[in-house]
Amino acid sequence: FNYYSIQQETSLMKLGNKSKYIVNYYGSYFSRKTNTLWLILEYCASGSTIDLMLSMNRTFTEIEISTIMENVLHGLILIHSMNLIHRDIKGANILLSEDGYAKLGDFGVGIKLSNGSDYRKSKKDSPYWMSPQVVKNKNYDMKTDIWSLGITCVELCNGEPPFSDLNPKNVMEKIAKFPPNIKS
Repeated sequence: FNYYSIQQETSLMKLGNKSKYIVNYYGSYFSRKTNTLWLILEYCASGSTIDLMLSMNRTFTEIEISTIMENVLHGLILIHSMNLIHRDIKGANILLSEDGYAKLGDFGVGIKLSNGSDYRKSKKDSPYWMSPQVVKNKNYDMKTDIWSLGITCVELCNGEPPFSDLNPKNVMEKIAKFPPNIKS
């Protein structure tokens, strides 16, 4: 495993200790016997929004989506106030706690804007949720998380993100050329 990327992810996950809208990180354990790194995180009893949607055998209602999005936006306010970009917001990375909070998780590709830079220019998130700026390899900032959040709303409403019937390369071509085809 890449020690630097794990160290970066765990430092971002520690934000959960400052917000009820981000999954709490408690520590790590490395097993030399199995050469495995274990991350100790808050248990979110309902799993991800996608897990819950599958177990309910239905998509979310508008009211349920708005509640989830309100919670995620609170988490994003903290992340963005610290000059961080999550870069992988999607239903699978929004976990639901036993006490009813939707929490951002999986900071594996999250980054901090550095040296006073307002933009990044690398592709690290999931293609179906990528903003056009990321797909086109143009400068992007925290607004890319808002794009991904919008695509996540579509995912929770329709059961899948736009263009989910296409392979990732074709999705990136579509996003670069056309806005998502959102079902009503």
